[in-house]
Amino acid sequence: MMFPEYPDALNAKQVCEILGTSTKTLYKMIDEGYITPVKVGRKYVFAKVKIAEFLLGK
Repeated sequence: MMFPEYPDALNAKQVCEILGTSTKTLYKMIDEGYITPVKVGRKYVFAKVKIAEFLLGK
């Protein structure tokens, strides 16, 4: 599995670390539909599997 050092549910900061992007770029990717998070309260939670699939082009 990719990124074994990260939990299965990622926060925005962790996703930015994995992707090597800023939070501004991450939120733009969300707005454009490249990445789909789950909103929990006021925060976004990302499935690690979905981030890996995005990186692999699936």
